[in-house]
Amino acid sequence: MGATVAVVAAASARRAEADLLERFRVSDATAPGRAQTLSQLGLEGSRYFDRFQSAGVIRQDPGGAGRYYLDEVAFAAYRRQRANPWALAGALCLAGAAIILGAVMLLVQRAR
Repeated sequence: MGATVAVVAAASARRAEADLLERFRVSDATAPGRAQTLSQLGLEGSRYFDRFQSAGVIRQDPGGAGRYYLDEVAFAAYRRQRANPWALAGALCLAGAAIILGAVMLLVQRAR
């Protein structure tokens, strides 16, 4: 049950991140000259916004106060960087499942 909750939470977080990025893309706020305010983008304080801004994926237009844009090149680098921890987590989960399966099989054999 806990694993299901974790999967649903992760999927929900991915969707929220994708929605945030889509707002920038649909609004064409993907370059400094096309930066927009958060109200124009329909964004009001998002933890994903803060995360992407800290990572340099969303940047503030230096010439326009309070105007932001999506840096697609920085997002591609961010996505590549975050891909490795997920692969490691997946491998650890598979290894854990194999250990549990082995333990269960051992217990079943001993019970006979």
